[in-house]
Amino acid sequence: MKSKAALLEKPQLLIFDVNETLLDLSPVKKRVNDLRGDAHAFKEWFSLLLHYSCVESLSGNYLEFSSIGKATLKMVFQEYQKDIQEKEIEEVLGLMGTLPAHKEVPEALEMLRHAGYTLVALSNGSLDMVQKQLDHAGLSPFFERIFSVDVTGKFKPDPATYTHVLDQMQIQANKGMLLAAHAWDILGAQRVGMQTAFVSRPGKVFYPEAAPPEYTGNSLMEIVVQMN
Repeated sequence: MKSKAALLEKPQLLIFDVNETLLDLSPVKKRVNDLRGDAHAFKEWFSLLLHYSCVESLSGNYLEFSSIGKATLKMVFQEYQKDIQEKEIEEVLGLMGTLPAHKEVPEALEMLRHAGYTLVALSNGSLDMVQKQLDHAGLSPFFERIFSVDVTGKFKPDPATYTHVLDQMQIQANKGMLLAAHAWDILGAQRVGMQTAFVSRPGKVFYPEAAPPEYTGNSLMEIVVQMN
């Protein structure tokens, strides 16, 4: 009996989301929660950050992800009548540039590259930020190119963000695969005809109205094992 991987058309291009998929946000989570004295503060902030990035795209505007991050961090504290100082906001955003990779990620990326896949990264953050993040985590050498949505002026999951990468890499949509820890990101890639793999990090669940991804695993390594 053939494996699942053998039954699927092998993608040529693997597009990786960065935050949470490759990088561990635990240091930022701890700092935001500590600042507000609430175990749910980070989750609220990150959800609001994604919400208003979509609002900016849908309303025809574009701000850098870090600017939306600052604004929504203030909102999360104001909602609970808590104060957050400008230096504390800068500290939180600074931590975003020094995140560690999830422990299995370097080996998993090496295995995928050795298997002949082309690897690129795509982030909602600015190009300078995502380059800094991947450099710090030691992941930059695994990627042929690093992409940011600041070229399109639209945040993921807008279709333009995915099609830009596909066009630049000269790959048809069905030959590309997005690997992400966010169901909304997976859904966006599916809508342009890409294959997908859902990395179900702790606390991440899949959107029931979306088509099942080609692969699902609790870590990137679990997905790599299925693909090979």
